[in-house]
Amino acid sequence: MNTLSLLIEALAPHANLTPRAISLLQSFFLHNTTDEEEKELTNWMHESEHNSRLFELLVEFNSNGAGASFMYLLSGGSKKPKRKWYKLGRKTKIWIIVIALPFVIQLLVDAFTGQFRDYTVSAGDETKTIWIPADSTRVDLQPHSTITYPSKFRAWRLVKLTGTARFEVKSAWIGGLWVVTTPFGLTKIKHGVKVVRSDSSVFDVQQSIR
Repeated sequence: MNTLSLLIEALAPHANLTPRAISLLQSFFLHNTTDEEEKELTNWMHESEHNSRLFELLVEFNSNGAGASFMYLLSGGSKKPKRKWYKLGRKTKIWIIVIALPFVIQLLVDAFTGQFRDYTVSAGDETKTIWIPADSTRVDLQPHSTITYPSKFRAWRLVKLTGTARFEVKSAWIGGLWVVTTPFGLTKIKHGVKVVRSDSSVFDVQQSIR
């Protein structure tokens, strides 16, 4: 078991993993959340530092190309009483889930393979402009801010921001651009211009254009 999985297992009992929260996380990792569910998930992350930290760990864990965090939720990561598995070993439990959910696992692999592995760009004392594939989204990275993004996006576009940046998304390619901010932010830009700040969650300077 690697370090990330140990951290997730240790943190999960302290997070507010209600059945609704688990459902929202599942929808997020399957990239099929509605606008209302996105707001619910953001509010859930704001409830506590444990919730926010658990979400970050799940995203990082899935970035390795495995659907382990999703399976972890399904196999009893919440505060609900654990089901008895009739003395089956841990490896056997995971193998049963893998057999039962091959399609879900493939979706997760497609969604997260290559995320957060390729490019990390930081701005010094001045604003730095970069362009993100696949539609040449323009990002004006403000001083002392950092953004991480993959060289090739899979099923969706997901980037990580620390600091402040102005995003100009030119198309709603596969649902727009997801921005994960530390410590508590999560927003989706479908099409248009938004300024995102990680130090005070997310705020809009100009509403995104649908």
